[in-house]
Amino acid sequence: MATGDPVTGHVGRGAVEVTARRGEEAARSLREDEALRVNPGGSLHSIDAKLDQFSMVLPVARGLIGHWEFESQTDGVTPDSSGNGHSGRLEGNAAIVSDAERGKVLALSGLRSSGDGVNIDAIREIPTLLPHRGATLAAWIKRNPDSSAGYEHGYIVALGASGDAPIMTLGVSKDSRRPMGFIEGDGDADQAHVSGDTGLLDGEWTHLAVTYDRAANQAITYLNGVAQATPADISAVGDGALDWQGATIGRNPDHLERDDRFFGGRIDDVRIYDRVLSTAEIRALVSE
Repeated sequence: MATGDPVTGHVGRGAVEVTARRGEEAARSLREDEALRVNPGGSLHSIDAKLDQFSMVLPVARGLIGHWEFESQTDGVTPDSSGNGHSGRLEGNAAIVSDAERGKVLALSGLRSSGDGVNIDAIREIPTLLPHRGATLAAWIKRNPDSSAGYEHGYIVALGASGDAPIMTLGVSKDSRRPMGFIEGDGDADQAHVSGDTGLLDGEWTHLAVTYDRAANQAITYLNGVAQATPADISAVGDGALDWQGATIGRNPDHLERDDRFFGGRIDDVRIYDRVLSTAEIRALVSE
């Protein structure tokens, strides 16, 4: 590129802030499927995005914040295999057990009185989700086929506390057995809910995932790699940073106040990403 040539930018996923080094025009935000040209004088001009000219393939490890495989525990702590140091502390009667299909897995009673869960925020805090960033939560689960399967919302992964605080969850509804999730900004008025349209089978291993795309303002749940229902509108949440107050596997962080959020059953291969995985990438997790 010669000096003085215009510069173009194309956004295929997420959002970016563009500021010209010359001129007085204010910075401009670009979202998915948008593009602009920065002229030598510093002016910004919208142009058609030509995403077919760029590679959109990202490695599945890209954006991985935490990964818990439950292959081992030492003094009640199970490691985070992402390398980011978010080791989980087993609480209540949570235990790592042998499973005939998946090897070592996390086992949770689902009982309110036990307080089972894994605190993944105590040893090293799960980082704040930055402005405009999306997220993906994914896990393998086998729900108990009895009343211990969970209460109103069986949380598989919960970032943040309920109420007037940012939250983001992956769970399974008690009666319909459908994948579901919540995302919330600064309070209940900023909350959005997403639910699937297919119920899982209790007592069988099932892969669940949810993506929160804050650029496209939509959330999608997945069951065994298949996108569920119509995407939910999450525009009420906004694009600002989400600073979690706690993070857990198997229950809500503020379980002393919200005692109906326990999951009963087995959990394996929990992953948290700070980006939106594509359908192909989620299917790759299922097939691993």
